[in-house]
Amino acid sequence: MSQRALKVGVVMDTIANITYKKDTTLAMLWAAQERGWSLYYLEQEDLFLHNGRAWGRMCELEAFRDPEHWYALGEPESRPLAELDVILMRKDPPVDSHFLNAVHLLGFAEREGVLVVNPTRALLECNEKLFAQQFPQCCTPTLVSCSDKVLRAFHAEHGDVIYKPLDGMGGTGVFHVRPEGRNLGAIIEMLTERGKRQIMAQRYIPEITDGDRPPFSADRGGAGTLWLGTLADGR
Repeated sequence: MSQRALKVGVVMDTIANITYKKDTTLAMLWAAQERGWSLYYLEQEDLFLHNGRAWGRMCELEAFRDPEHWYALGEPESRPLAELDVILMRKDPPVDSHFLNAVHLLGFAEREGVLVVNPTRALLECNEKLFAQQFPQCCTPTLVSCSDKVLRAFHAEHGDVIYKPLDGMGGTGVFHVRPEGRNLGAIIEMLTERGKRQIMAQRYIPEITDGDRPPFSADRGGAGTLWLGTLADGR
């Protein structure tokens, strides 16, 4: 990248609905803006393909350190994504067909020289929850399976277990099964769609009540660091 001011696009969930005090994307936008870079806001639905080129209906964006007013948007305008230098792909899961299609569209911009972060190949190939299992020494004991027998055996071994889908976030579809195993069979049946869908089970870590990252201060702009050992928090 050159030393000139960069044009940075961000594809994210509705900015009006983010949680100001802990949203990492907002911290990234502050950091970019403080470097003198210009910001452009898009949602996943704003991406489109026209004659083989990726376009987006984007708005100029200003980000503020104010919990009552943390953004301002300009008027939307359809422009080729190749006019941007960098695109931050920050759309939250689920990683469904809409998400994957958006990543494929960003790939067209990538081929025109736009730096997409994270790279589209990585977004397509690396499931967030499964990728972390390359570092089992940093994670709580974990199992991925669709087998009722195997998932039950994991609970029998660890007693206090989190069960969750592989493509969710923010606590969606997450179940905490305590040692007595209440509703375990129904939970496994529902999450695995009767043994057809792989899910994740992790030993519950009581320390998660203290949070899954160091304290976040929106006034400081700190983004926090993910502690892989707390992936059993319901993400």
